[in-house]
Amino acid sequence: MGDCFPVAGRFMLKLDDNLEKAGMKMVHAIVTGEGELEGRRFGHAFNKLGDVIFDKSNGNDIMTRKENYFKQGGINPKEKGAYVEYDKEESHQLESLQSFDDLVFLTTWR
Repeated sequence: MGDCFPVAGRFMLKLDDNLEKAGMKMVHAIVTGEGELEGRRFGHAFNKLGDVIFDKSNGNDIMTRKENYFKQGGINPKEKGAYVEYDKEESHQLESLQSFDDLVFLTTWR
């Protein structure tokens, strides 16, 4: 398991006012793996501003269009229980319930 949940969460906790007002979100989603994880579905976290995705997990520095990222990861935002967006305030509330470092997938999702 990688570091996507703490990385995306900490990004939101340190979010500046301009990005907050612009609508930056943290996203928890079910994705379909590639490579060694091909075909397996698992939880993933990343950040989103409009139609641009930011994924800095596992040492990456990905910035790409939502359409491409969602297609590659098999993300369906309409799938019940498989996609949640959090704003800065909601991210702070989530962190107060459980550290992002210890986040157990799906236990605190809406």
